[in-house]
Amino acid sequence: MPETAPCGVCGGQAPSPYLTRSGLAINRCGACGSFYTSPRLDSGERAALYSEKYFRNPIGGESGYADYLLESPLHLVTAWKRLEEIERRHAPGKLLEIGCAAGLALLLARERGWDVHGLEMSSEMARVARERFGLEVERGDAEDVDLLGTFDVILLDDILEHLSSPREFLRRLPEHLNAGGMLALKTPNAESLSRKLLGKRWFHFKPDEHLHFFDRVSIARLLREAGFARVEVRAAPRMISMSFLKHRLGLRRSPRAAPWLVFPVWTGEMAVYAWR
Repeated sequence: MPETAPCGVCGGQAPSPYLTRSGLAINRCGACGSFYTSPRLDSGERAALYSEKYFRNPIGGESGYADYLLESPLHLVTAWKRLEEIERRHAPGKLLEIGCAAGLALLLARERGWDVHGLEMSSEMARVARERFGLEVERGDAEDVDLLGTFDVILLDDILEHLSSPREFLRRLPEHLNAGGMLALKTPNAESLSRKLLGKRWFHFKPDEHLHFFDRVSIARLLREAGFARVEVRAAPRMISMSFLKHRLGLRRSPRAAPWLVFPVWTGEMAVYAWR
């Protein structure tokens, strides 16, 4: 059953309705102007979204993947470019990826000299990471980070917008970073050009999945309030393939939509780096 929630940036409870889909609403906060979803799916319904079907759904739609593992070239290219950006800011060390899926980014990171660990809420993806790739991946949601010790880098890509209480979660992360440690995350930028141009048709306005939306100012503020000493925010493209695009458009994949045809698209995301 849908549940109501406050703004994830400031905690405000004065929503101004912006759009509604299937009984779920994205609002603008009357206090800080941030977008957030309320009412939203309850915790059980949200957890059910990320079943095996999320990672293998040939029907298509705005969420999930036609076949996550078949799309491995896309995810590997994305991970390679992401690791290059991270290594410009922090030398290889002990890495935790929260929401690692089958661990493809961890697989590449291990080859590049990182000591890798993962946390994934999908039991099927966590099993693939362990059994197929020999990775140390625990099954659990982001809240289980408290069980995993400390790291030099925590990777949190495309996760923060899904969390029910992002402010509280970010405040817990500094204690899981070693001295000089870094948090690297990606999340949609609600003040990006693509959001302003597309309005309610913006790619990231998915109220079943995305609960909170940030911009450069709000994410930097949350991270500093959480105890991070320095924050860097940059615009970041999203790597997509033709087969991924066809799936999101609800079109059936064809042999011509090869998963290895990968290219960048600016969909309004930002890469954020924060140092303890």
